[in-house]
Amino acid sequence: MRYAGRVNYVGHAAVATYLDPRVPGGVVLGAMLPDFMTMCGARATSIDDAAIARGVELHHATDAAFHALASFTGLVRDLGDRLTAAGVSRGPMRGVSHIGVELLLDATLLEDAPVRAAYHAGLAHDPA
Repeated sequence: MRYAGRVNYVGHAAVATYLDPRVPGGVVLGAMLPDFMTMCGARATSIDDAAIARGVELHHATDAAFHALASFTGLVRDLGDRLTAAGVSRGPMRGVSHIGVELLLDATLLEDAPVRAAYHAGLAHDPA
């Protein structure tokens, strides 16, 4: 799916904090980085900051697990069915249903103060 994992920055920050509430900002930034890079069409040839590299690994492991969850795929399918019934064509329906579920999840996660703090710490991290 072309749009897979492109917007759930807060979700990736949350997963990083669930593993360790004291997680450094570099890990959180790394956990969000692949989606940021995809959004702007960038590619990293190498990552020299160890914390950011750990976060990138976490990102890929998280996406692999999350996108295989029956609850996630069911929500995407349900939203896709609703969009199709509303007349949205297949391509936009697929992208919007996937992204829509992730955005709703991010909005819910932003209600958690430690997740918000980790998200901000990731954005403020100054790479080595």
